[in-house]
Amino acid sequence: VANTAGANGGALAFAGPTTLDRTSLLGNSASSGGGLSQSGGDLVITNSLFARNTASVSGAALRLNTPGSAQLKLVTIGSTLLNPGAAIAVVTGTVTVLDTIFFNHLIGLSSAGGTVIQDYNLFDGVSVTTQGAVSGGTHNAAGLARFSNPAQDDYHLTAHSAAIDQAADLGVAIDYDGDHRPYGPGFDIGFDEAVPRRLYLPLVTR
Repeated sequence: VANTAGANGGALAFAGPTTLDRTSLLGNSASSGGGLSQSGGDLVITNSLFARNTASVSGAALRLNTPGSAQLKLVTIGSTLLNPGAAIAVVTGTVTVLDTIFFNHLIGLSSAGGTVIQDYNLFDGVSVTTQGAVSGGTHNAAGLARFSNPAQDDYHLTAHSAAIDQAADLGVAIDYDGDHRPYGPGFDIGFDEAVPRRLYLPLVTR
């Protein structure tokens, strides 16, 4: 949380094969790749949250510059205020982004090179969903993400979120919190599977 780098990767910078699951990167900053920068090897990110990350040059949340492949599945990328850059900046590589929420960024997914495919995503508060050569998007959801409290980094889904039941089945059985996927008729887009939270009332005897 709240790390700063003068070059690439505010929180994390990798040059080899990397797998992240059920991870949160919050409030980090860098020249490029405010949350994470990947410059070599394959990358897989699942059930993870990127929020309030910033970059002065490119890739507020992630900068991907690897000859390998990068897969983002069931990820939520958010910003409290409108971020003036791209949430994800791809320089090169084979990048697939599925079941991911982009929230409050000027640009969602920017590609300067490589092969970039996106689908089953939700863009909310994003002025330009994709920039450059990005294919896919036929099954993207439309509407509001309706998070619990983004100002407090709470990006759990609330009732009537456009992300609910709109994700592809990627064979992921749990969400960031360990809740079972899917709950209901379909999988939810993003790091959170919306499930009812139990309300415990005090026992009153007379």
